[in-house]
Amino acid sequence: MIDEDRKARAKAVNVLELAKELGFDVNSNKMLCPFHEEKTPSCSYNPRTNTFHCFGCSKEIDAIDLMQKATGASFQQAINQLLGTEQYQRPTVSLGASVRATNASGELFSDIYEFLLSKLPYPEANHYLARKRRLSVGVLKENNIRAVDLFKDGTPLWEEQSKLIKYLIEGFPIERLIASGVLVLNKSGNGYHLFCLKCCAIIPFYEDGKIIYLQRRVREDLELTEKDRFRNLKSILKPSLYFPKNFPNYNPKTDCISIVEGAIDTLSSIELNRKAIGVIDVGASDFRKLKNIKDFPIILIGDGDKAGFNLKVKLYEYLMSENFVLQSENIKSIAKNMLQKGLTKNTNTDSVKDMNDVLKLIKKEN
Repeated sequence: MIDEDRKARAKAVNVLELAKELGFDVNSNKMLCPFHEEKTPSCSYNPRTNTFHCFGCSKEIDAIDLMQKATGASFQQAINQLLGTEQYQRPTVSLGASVRATNASGELFSDIYEFLLSKLPYPEANHYLARKRRLSVGVLKENNIRAVDLFKDGTPLWEEQSKLIKYLIEGFPIERLIASGVLVLNKSGNGYHLFCLKCCAIIPFYEDGKIIYLQRRVREDLELTEKDRFRNLKSILKPSLYFPKNFPNYNPKTDCISIVEGAIDTLSSIELNRKAIGVIDVGASDFRKLKNIKDFPIILIGDGDKAGFNLKVKLYEYLMSENFVLQSENIKSIAKNMLQKGLTKNTNTDSVKDMNDVLKLIKKEN
């Protein structure tokens, strides 16, 4: 039973000073509401009621609400923390926009990303990436790709979501989970959902052995909104390059690296026994981390469309300016060369646009 006197004393703690102590970005007695997403601060401190009033979602936020939101405490735990009978740890990240760390480095949350992936199954032979994209289960496992559309028992992810969220909240402070982009506040502001809902797989990005980013992969046959299709980790900078998990095993004395477009093309190249890394966005311009492969001979492969050609030109100019050892390959020539043995009359490489198309064509022939 809640002691009403203790509850009243907890609510009497100055909520403005508490917000500052907890790390919320308070400016002129205003802050971004921690209970829903917004770009302009709509929470205003009312000294008469000692609450923040949100003009966006109409929520009155008292000291207990704020303590619960910042520390993930229960109602009773928040009261104890406010009255000093129970310790709490001040959040280690800024609780600015919707309790998220703006443009944070994903490296800060590698432990969370590793933990989430450990709770998800590997894709099996009937998975979309294996069945439609023709990637082998071996390559998917080798690069720690995880399935999220169906679990091994056939249970849809949305039925398992609350269990996964429970595991995460038991293992990490709530503010770190939200700052990592893994948990997202729902529309009502009083619950969470996983960022990877409505997709079929998660591809981890590695750097120095740590996961720095998680990319959602959607099935092309799902009817998704643009927002659903491109929802990724919120406020975590998306890397320009995809280095697969096995990248540290590449050897400049024996290996040539193909630079392709996207994570799937990188995996398709690996499937075709090529060492590869991927440029994630055709609009990318920050290629500085390509210096990690400066000692390797480089093969530059652009997609067979205008955007792919423009990216290839941009990459070529950068690589030449940095004195890389470079050669270039045409995607259709790659397909024809790989199909030379056992080429059939009906084989048509004109439709090949990228390395995944090459892989699908090869596996179709076989």
